[in-house]
Amino acid sequence: MCAHLDAASARGFTGLILAGGASTRMGQDKAFVQIGGIALVERVANRLEDARAAEVIVIGGDLDGLRTAGLDARADRYPSQGPLGGLITGLAELKDPESFAFVCACDQPEVDPQLPALLLGRCSDRSDAAIPMARGVPQVLAAVYRARALGALQQSYDAGERSLRRAVQELDGVVVEGLPERWFVDLDTPEELARYAAYDE
Repeated sequence: MCAHLDAASARGFTGLILAGGASTRMGQDKAFVQIGGIALVERVANRLEDARAAEVIVIGGDLDGLRTAGLDARADRYPSQGPLGGLITGLAELKDPESFAFVCACDQPEVDPQLPALLLGRCSDRSDAAIPMARGVPQVLAAVYRARALGALQQSYDAGERSLRRAVQELDGVVVEGLPERWFVDLDTPEELARYAAYDE
């Protein structure tokens, strides 16, 4: 067993997959786009299960379709308001304010099962979040958040903020660098999907 997976399992975390985006550039619901016969959202869920998530919850999107696929799908409290609202919704599902969630989007097929544990391992008792940096950009949708961050994020949202990247700047977080850029691939367009599918074969 990988030591990183042991660490994640020992500390415990919930996997949250955000699926409420409009998928405008893709032209169809990204969650159900298939690669190798597997829907993107199912592929991501499988990877979080491989990471030993205590549970995997999908926030937003086509709830009936997600549930038919066997996923635990829950309504976004703030539909069509971007990932900040989805993250707030997901963190509100956690009962213990000291518990952690690993949060990603449904269109990130290369999320590595080692990633949650690597991020959890960088969290101190004071940390509200651990956020990877890739290509010089904080990957706020492939990050670990502590449930107690909900208060600060909700306050930002209520003040009119809709950018997750700006909202997390208010958290006591740690930045994690040096991780493989491929782990943070996301698929927004048919062209990106085609290139990825060809590479994945």
